[in-house]
Amino acid sequence: MARKLAALSVACATLFAHVASGAGQETPFRFGFAGSMFTDLAEADARAAIRVWSKIIGDERDIPVDPNAAFIHGVDKLVEALQEHSVDAAVMSAPDFALVRQRHPIGRTFFGLTRRGWEVEYLLLVHRESGFHTMADLAGKKINVFSNPRMSLAEAWLDLLLHEQGHDAAGRHFASQTSRNKLSAVVLPVFFRNVDACLVTRDGFELMSELNPQVGLSLRTIAVSEVFCPFLIAFRDDYDSPHEEGVYHALEHIHETPAGQQILNVFQFERLDPGPVSRLDSALALLRRHAALESTSGLAHALAPPKP
Repeated sequence: MARKLAALSVACATLFAHVASGAGQETPFRFGFAGSMFTDLAEADARAAIRVWSKIIGDERDIPVDPNAAFIHGVDKLVEALQEHSVDAAVMSAPDFALVRQRHPIGRTFFGLTRRGWEVEYLLLVHRESGFHTMADLAGKKINVFSNPRMSLAEAWLDLLLHEQGHDAAGRHFASQTSRNKLSAVVLPVFFRNVDACLVTRDGFELMSELNPQVGLSLRTIAVSEVFCPFLIAFRDDYDSPHEEGVYHALEHIHETPAGQQILNVFQFERLDPGPVSRLDSALALLRRHAALESTSGLAHALAPPKP
């Protein structure tokens, strides 16, 4: 991370020299970021990365860009920022989006691509020699949960899975739940049999297994989610600028420059892909089912703090 930030600082200083010199008095394009996107990345580090990202758009397309992206904590403030045009687009999780679009119309959407695309699958893993085969076997056991923006739907999925099999919500089903933002800190305790189960992304676990095949061979999957889109970049529907198409083009092609690739690496994307909001259909359906369950059963939060 230190090496990435050093590179970003150099890139930022270079880009500052070029930005907005021809921007005149035009209203600059401004990005917003929902606070939920930074569970594993310090906000100060993220600000440096976003500053470079914003500068690239302005530098390459001669588009006025506000170098200070907005970091917005809470859906109410995110909606307010869109309604008041203090941001033109925002990166947000699927749960954020489900609430935001009820209160403000959304226009163009972009999706961050990893090597597996824009979708994510969740895996519930146990040690092969644990003797655990079902959700019932894990009652009263300890679980580690990966904390990452790509896990934005994991809590809802786990709750519904337990409910469908006749169990309490995760906060009551497991004896303890521990969230970690380092994948190795989530998976290795299961490998060493200090923790009974872990909830992770498929792509993260497969990458870890490539680096350490013994880990992949020692753990077994006992539940797999359907595929979901965990987050997106959403423009406000009333975004109207003479630079609008230029902004879209710059985002779609940001991976084509070394500086752009550095920014994407910070957020673990390979590139940004424009796509229809229908990519969120399975995520929104999951959230609707979870909300219905909460309203009818008084469901406790899936990933409640560890029990004493």
